Amino acid sequence: MGVPISEVFPIPLAQIDTASPTRDLIDYYILEHPVLGMLAAMLVGIVAAEILRRLGKGRAAAWTLVASAVLGAAIIVLGVRIETPRERVTAATRTFVEAVAAAKPGDVEKLLGDRVTFRTDGRVNSTLTRDWVVGVTRGLGGAFKSHSVEVQDVMLSNDATMAQTRFLSRAEFAYGSWGFVPSTWEFTWRRPPGTDAWRVTSIECLTIYGKPATGDWITWGNKHLK
Repeated sequence: MGVPISEVFPIPLAQIDTASPTRDLIDYYILEHPVLGMLAAMLVGIVAAEILRRLGKGRAAAWTLVASAVLGAAIIVLGVRIETPRERVTAATRTFVEAVAAAKPGDVEKLLGDRVTFRTDGRVNSTLTRDWVVGVTRGLGGAFKSHSVEVQDVMLSNDATMAQTRFLSRAEFAYGSWGFVPSTWEFTWRRPPGTDAWRVTSIECLTIYGKPATGDWITWGNKHLK
């Protein structure tokens, strides 16, 4: 049997203290998008150097350009070498969805928490367990002609041990004439302190074809359950 969402994720993530704006900016522009950070550093350096040049301080202008170039290079190195919690949970989301689409139950099971809650448009389905996802994945061999996933939003708790990811899935089935089926989903994740092992604790189907999801996705899953 499933468990109430309040037991798995007791407080809506939006109500949990999130990272400070300063840390968010550092993560975004330096660690997650270092090219943007490098360009910003170079632009500031160029503007400052031009101001100094017009003030007749050519030597200071030259050193400012050098400093901005060094800073830009350092930002790139940090961005490449350091992976943020947001990047890790984003990658875990893609890995999970791709494993389901590729019918790899072992890979899916590794990313599931001990208990998983299933929701459809906010409503909890207490009849499903983590084993259901594994069984459905096992039965999906050859079901998809192509598949893609786009992570649209990631929200982290202040201590980066809880997260929610929202993503868009586009699936083209190997049978039928549905074409590409777009659907949006929201996963809740937990990460034990001191580890990088993100685990899914809640799966919610939000929309299918842009309309609020119904229980049809569960019915469809049951047909592939093995």
